Amino acid sequence: MKRFHYFEISSTNDYAKEHLKTHDRVIVTADFQSWGRGRNNKFWEGKPGENVYFSYGVKHSKSLVYNNAAAYQAIGALATIDTLRTVAADLDFTLKYPNDVYAKYNGKYNKISGILVEQNFTGEKCTHSIVGIGMNVNQTKFAEELQQNAVSLKILGKNVVIDDLYNLLAKKIQFFEKLEFIQIMQEWTKNLNVINKKIEIKNKPGKWIALKILSDCRLMLYDEVSEQSIIIDNGDSIRYELG
Repeated sequence: MKRFHYFEISSTNDYAKEHLKTHDRVIVTADFQSWGRGRNNKFWEGKPGENVYFSYGVKHSKSLVYNNAAAYQAIGALATIDTLRTVAADLDFTLKYPNDVYAKYNGKYNKISGILVEQNFTGEKCTHSIVGIGMNVNQTKFAEELQQNAVSLKILGKNVVIDDLYNLLAKKIQFFEKLEFIQIMQEWTKNLNVINKKIEIKNKPGKWIALKILSDCRLMLYDEVSEQSIIIDNGDSIRYELG
């Protein structure tokens, strides 16, 4: 596996995609991303040299069907929260569907990491997967709109070497990659801890309950009032009690 590190680039996911043209597995890291992406085309805000900007890319020797490719969303989330629990075992971390990581700080959960998975499909077959991870490490000041909801390892009292996090993330991803699909989904579902919880959906009234996570990683919700169910894949549109 080849690792590439840059002082400043647009996006580690973009560079990973380019390097997969000539390598089967790559890790791309950077001191700073000028255009780091989150889900739904959101910008991942972070200061130079203070955080994790990481992408893991793999070219599939055997094209994956859609459901197995979707598992990389779970793999990225599990690798990230497992890494954080390794370097800060005394802290409380949890996942928010589908793959944001939150840490408890001053009695509430604040976002510490986000994962963006991007894949290339030929028909129904996935030819490569890229897991991009942003993690707040040493940053202590955030943009005004993020101050009440963001936290970092430094704020939580942890001094961690960023390069150690890169190495841990790579090992954790490769560990979860080797598990059977059903094992990955079971572990992800357990860590999400969302099943049977009350869910609020943005701009959609109802008394929603999380029923189950489907094999393609989407979440099925049930409305106790209308007795109807819907399926979502956008965690930004829902709210529920974490932990």
